[in-house]
Amino acid sequence: MSAHSCTFDQVPLPCVRAPALPPDQRRQAIITATLPLLRTFGPTVTTRQIATAAGIAEGTIFRVFPDKETLIQKTIESVFDPEAAIAELEALDPEAELQPRLTAAVEILQRRLRDVFHLIATVGAAHRRLPHTSLASPGPDAVMDAVLEVLGPDLPRLRLEPAEAGHMLRLLVFAGTHPVMTATAPVSASQIADLFLHGSLASPTAPQNAQTPGEPSC
Repeated sequence: MSAHSCTFDQVPLPCVRAPALPPDQRRQAIITATLPLLRTFGPTVTTRQIATAAGIAEGTIFRVFPDKETLIQKTIESVFDPEAAIAELEALDPEAELQPRLTAAVEILQRRLRDVFHLIATVGAAHRRLPHTSLASPGPDAVMDAVLEVLGPDLPRLRLEPAEAGHMLRLLVFAGTHPVMTATAPVSASQIADLFLHGSLASPTAPQNAQTPGEPSC
């Protein structure tokens, strides 16, 4: 064991004392340290584990959060917070070709969904109240609005109205990322983008493998 790390129940944790931070930064640092532990241990994670991972005294947690349940709830909410995904989407190059641009956007959406699905599986959907999110439902959604902004220059090329296109893309991403639906056949971002843009019909110029009814076989 090095001077800079230790383990708790065979999980490596940093053992370096954290520097003094302003309250808001300390709060975020504790949430950041809690998240990987919550993914591993679920709600049974202890404040001792969290304090060790954050490099703080255990009592420091309770100067920032009233109890462990509140800390867990705030950590869960941080995963559902769309701001990080929106910032990534806004950083995409609007001048890039449509298909690679959409593929990059879908990769961002899939990362967010995988984080959410993993956390739900670990902590359980019944843990207090999971934040409301329109992961697959129609209606206002800041993340999908950001995706439509990414598609903005090419929206006139789509057959669907923007709201319908956003809903269809949301459903494809949700189904193509859900661990139950994709357990035996993971769907990549490039596959989702290709299906959304081009459907499943072969290109009219592609070789035709199907035999015409009544045509004699060779």
